[in-house]
Amino acid sequence: MPSDTSCGLLVYISFAKSATKEKALQAAKTVLNLPLLTQGAWGDGSDTKSFLAMTSHCKPQFLLVPQANLISKVKSQGKSIQYHGQIGKEMGMTLYNYFLDCIRALVLEHHFGAQKKPLPEWTKQYLSSKQSTLDIRTPPHEMFQDNSLYSAWDEYGIPLKTTNGDDLTKSAIKKMKKKYETQKKRYEKYLNSPPNMIE
Repeated sequence: MPSDTSCGLLVYISFAKSATKEKALQAAKTVLNLPLLTQGAWGDGSDTKSFLAMTSHCKPQFLLVPQANLISKVKSQGKSIQYHGQIGKEMGMTLYNYFLDCIRALVLEHHFGAQKKPLPEWTKQYLSSKQSTLDIRTPPHEMFQDNSLYSAWDEYGIPLKTTNGDDLTKSAIKKMKKKYETQKKRYEKYLNSPPNMIE
């Protein structure tokens, strides 16, 4: 390799009106775990690795670019573009910064885990808060839909197996069911509440 920074990931991002913090966190995990990078020339047969896996071999760069055109529709036979599905500017900025924070925290979590060192306290607290605080707009059956953590779910979306295929313990499933019921009540409140009355 010519240098320890010879690879990187360029990510374009935009947020639809249905975007939530939970979906932003899941997107961050997906982007970091997808096998998209290689240390060789593209197409030369070199194995592809995820951004997180590549940190063990080099210092990959991560460039995030806001791109409004990702949430758009071409109208009038290609003569105009509409952005009706795009999230509001203020909430979009909030989710953008949230996504960046998630990327930073997840990379740190992986870095310290690979070196078998304890996580800094702020990282632990941050990750814990992101995992436990759900947006009221999140349907309960979607709250555990994270392919980077689980590989099987029941009909309600409660995880049954880890990504390694191991069964979750009864106590872990019980805790998730309790969180599911709490989110179900919050979500029903959201659906039945008039605009401007959402917590």
